[in-house]
This record gives sequence, C-alpha cells and structure tokens, in this order.
Amino acid sequence: MSHLPDTMSCLSDIEVLNLAHNKLSGVLPDMVCSLRSIVNLTVAYNFFSGFGQECSKSFLRDVGFDFSLNCIPGRDMQRPQPECSVIPGSELSCLSKPQHHHFHDAIHELTGIV
Repeated sequence: MSHLPDTMSCLSDIEVLNLAHNKLSGVLPDMVCSLRSIVNLTVAYNFFSGFGQECSKSFLRDVGFDFSLNCIPGRDMQRPQPECSVIPGSELSCLSKPQHHHFHDAIHELTGIV
C-alpha cells in the first residue's frame, strides 16, 4: 500500500487525474482535491478510508469525482468490509530484511513469477 506524495500539489494545471487501480490507502489528501484546474478526478478501486474537507467541497463544484470501490465508511459503492480489513500488500515493507538467501526466491514469493 502506498500514499500519495506531497509533490502532487505541483500539478496545479492538470485537468484530468486518474489514480484508479493503484492500491492507494489512507485519507485522500486535500491537496489533490484543491488542484485549481481539476475537472475530473478518479480515485476508484483503491483502499482510501476517507477524504478531507476540500474533497467534500468537490461535490459542490463542477468536478467529476469518482471514489467508488474504496473503503470510505458511510458512502455508497464501496468495497465490502472484508476487503477493507485486510489491505493487499500491507504486510510488505521495503524496510524489512529479506528472509531469502537468493534474490530469485524472494521475487518468486512476492510476485508468483518463476
């Protein structure tokens, strides 16, 4: 799972942003919804657990905002609770020490690719 970098705020002139299907989690940061030129924002098929006030205001502005199939409580068209309780990849960490003696074995375990 990953989060959006703060450098997203540098995309101030972007009009269409599609972040769907990226296994993103946490709260969708206000900086994404406050991009001044955004007219269409898609964050569907992730694991976001909520969004800030700027994103709530996007509903009032003329912004297409698709946040379906996330894990946002109280919203329609979200993932089923069992999918939200175990987020894929959450057990992986780039900080953990590999338990394998061979790089090939580690790649196979993580990806299933032989």
